[in-house]
Amino acid sequence: MSQENVEIAKRALAAVRRGDYGEAGRCFHADAEWHNTSAFPGQRIIVGTEAIVNFVQDLFASFTTEGERAEAEKLRASGDRVVVGVHSWGLGKSSGVPVDVRWAITFTLRDGKIARADVRGDYAEALGAAGIEE
Repeated sequence: MSQENVEIAKRALAAVRRGDYGEAGRCFHADAEWHNTSAFPGQRIIVGTEAIVNFVQDLFASFTTEGERAEAEKLRASGDRVVVGVHSWGLGKSSGVPVDVRWAITFTLRDGKIARADVRGDYAEALGAAGIEE
């Protein structure tokens, strides 16, 4: 099951990376929850596929990039959880301020779809919270 969950997480992240938010949304349950850290802009908890897709789309629309805007650097899985270390970069669209940040997301899967996403500022912290050893 872990490998199937890894593939779903990778598919969702690849879709966001390409700007294919419809495909990304198909990786989530209709009642999925997205939980942000206080470091992320916007709502702390977002519920439902449409709201999650809109949040992610708006977040990435705030930046202009040359080439890719995010890449998965690290990935660990156990049971129904997949933890991904992400590197995101770009320039603020209106400010031109460069953004280069590493963060982590834990996907919890149910029945072949993402049921919950927990954003953390640190990969090791995300692994610990998910109960996965580095």
